[in-house]
Amino acid sequence: MLGVIFASEYQRKVKTRVFVAVTLLVPLVLFAIGITVAVVTSDSDDEQEEAQQIAVLDPSGDILAALREAEYGNYQFTAATNEQAAKQAVVDGGYYGLLTIPANLDGRFNLYVRQRGWIGEQDALRRFVLGTVREVRLSRHDLSPALRAALDARPSFDVVRLTDEGEDRSDRMTAVVVGTVSAALLLAFAVLYGGNVMQAVMEEKASRMAEIVVSAVRPFDLLLGKILAAGAIGLTQVAGWIALSSLLFLAATPVLGLLDVLLGDFAAPPSLDAGSALAELPDDGFAVSPVPVVLAILLLPFGFLIHASLFASLGAMFESPADAQNATFVGVLPVIASWIIATQVGQMPDSALVVFGSFFPFSAPAVLPARMLITDVPAWHVATGSVLCVAGSLAMVWLAGRILRGTLLSYGQIPTLRDIKRILFSD
Repeated sequence: MLGVIFASEYQRKVKTRVFVAVTLLVPLVLFAIGITVAVVTSDSDDEQEEAQQIAVLDPSGDILAALREAEYGNYQFTAATNEQAAKQAVVDGGYYGLLTIPANLDGRFNLYVRQRGWIGEQDALRRFVLGTVREVRLSRHDLSPALRAALDARPSFDVVRLTDEGEDRSDRMTAVVVGTVSAALLLAFAVLYGGNVMQAVMEEKASRMAEIVVSAVRPFDLLLGKILAAGAIGLTQVAGWIALSSLLFLAATPVLGLLDVLLGDFAAPPSLDAGSALAELPDDGFAVSPVPVVLAILLLPFGFLIHASLFASLGAMFESPADAQNATFVGVLPVIASWIIATQVGQMPDSALVVFGSFFPFSAPAVLPARMLITDVPAWHVATGSVLCVAGSLAMVWLAGRILRGTLLSYGQIPTLRDIKRILFSD
């Protein structure tokens, strides 16, 4: 009977025009918006291809000469003699900006502009100027090539955890990514498709169809079939979005030169070396065990089962869409709590809050695998957290079924806490 309910719910939703339209239109609309933004940005960049004049007030003249020699982007650097006159030229549009160089290169460098513009562009310009200043400073000293190479070197610094098995170079960022991505997936699926379960339960209860179905099917099987079907529908829709988006991108790339439009010209400033900005990673890299990732994939469906069952319980208790909308926040609260706990894994992997989150069925799918990536988690923690997650998901479906069965005879009334207690614990 569970398979019949699952197939019926899945086919009924997937074959609707709304589902097909949303699956097809969402990638098309997002793709059109992305292309429009990229083209408009590209046109805006083309309009700014003309040289941007930056006046430089440099007492020594060394920095101005170095800036001119470097030839950064479409900026042209010209000498300024009077600060107030140059500032007024910036206000009038004669100059893009005025760069003031402190005497002896000690003090504050200022770039006066009329409009701040895109923060990334001006930050790149700042890094370019400071990189040029560094080169000028070094050139004023008679440094040997070996000493210059030693000054430019950027050694790596790693925090290595020692275990009984040896050295552990687990990356904290990987743990944070696994935890936050798992929590984000739970949040998205719980809100989007768990809400669909709540809506379906409300509709069947309002039409009195649930009374007929429950007379032939156990409430547990009914809700479990609906929740599994909602999850399968979500996976189908997401897979459709990914497939259609990939096809659109592949089809448009040779025609529109999409990569050039989207990526643009992100060439690094001439005086900046990527090796000077980022420390080199160790040769052996970071060892990432596949076990936590596999565990996250296995536990995520049970996490969705838990959250969707909570939404189903809310749908069984309310018949008015307005009342159910207000109660939706109750269903979202556990997901938000899971997100908060998952973000703390990288900072405090062994704190009481994170350890509790690895046992709590609502947050275990996101927190437990992330903990395993960053610290030694006892085997009984892993086993207990996994068992509690699976058992908690089935218990939530059972509770939601009890609530649905108990509220069918109280049509038109919102159950109180006393009513819910009676429904759950009465025979």
